[in-house]
Amino acid sequence: SIKIANLNNVVGNFYKDNQVEMSFESTKGIYNEETQEIILYENVFVVLKDETSLKADKLIFEIKTKTLNVEGNVIINKKHKFMATAERALIDSDYSRFKIMGKTSSKVYD
Repeated sequence: SIKIANLNNVVGNFYKDNQVEMSFESTKGIYNEETQEIILYENVFVVLKDETSLKADKLIFEIKTKTLNVEGNVIINKKHKFMATAERALIDSDYSRFKIMGKTSSKVYD
């Protein structure tokens, strides 16, 4: 049997060495035990440890690889440094690098 949990008003943190690496919130989500994924799909907002913030329509967190796949109206902001928009983004497992894909734009501030 497939085990899926519906999540409402999700708020959470991911830790590494007792430090918060990433915080996230979403009004709707699901946890799929079989695929080991957490999928957030409404009002998704993420903040990384370096103050980079991200908004998107959908976020898929792969528990095994700790990578984040982000889809739909992706907006990434780094305080006073840059802003990027994309159709999709991939964030690596230590939450320090990301790749934007699809139709993208970016602005760098000095």
